[in-house]
Amino acid sequence: MCFSLSSFSQHGLQINTYFPTSETAYAAHTSFGINYTYQYLDKYSKFRAFAKIGYIHYNITDEPMHYLTIRTDLTSITALPSEYHIEKFNSIPIGIIFEYKFLNTVKLSPVAGIELLAGVNSIKYTDNIATVSERSFEGYSFDYGFSLYVGSVYKLNKSFEITTKLGYKYAKDIELGKFTHVVLSIGLTYYNY
Repeated sequence: MCFSLSSFSQHGLQINTYFPTSETAYAAHTSFGINYTYQYLDKYSKFRAFAKIGYIHYNITDEPMHYLTIRTDLTSITALPSEYHIEKFNSIPIGIIFEYKFLNTVKLSPVAGIELLAGVNSIKYTDNIATVSERSFEGYSFDYGFSLYVGSVYKLNKSFEITTKLGYKYAKDIELGKFTHVVLSIGLTYYNY
């Protein structure tokens, strides 16, 4: 009896650019990150699954977000000017990536995928409600979310490929709430046959 294994592993490094959208844009400018990915799969499969770990440094804005806080009591309603200011935000995301490579037999192939994410964040912020109260936080927080993307894979040779991806990331931090980004990635992957 003879068995043949066609499995291999692949190691990848991606550089990411994060473009904040909607309410995230008040807190951060364009930011950058890096990911390491690992994959173990059948060499001929179009469906690919990866584990990933990374680091994101958010380029925080200098301006606080201004808003109104509504306070009520039995006789009045008061609108208090307030501000929210994030001073530091860095993240270590971990995740699982599921990707479909449309063409396996050519050098250039489109891909589409989804990432399921969780992260540990180092953050510092203050929330001031006029002169009534101030809440500050400095420490670690956690987030969870997902990212959808499309892109391409270009096979340089038997051992290396270049990937490009454009995606949308949604995450919810337990301290900061929802944040969204458009993500542009470029990566280099090494195949260990």
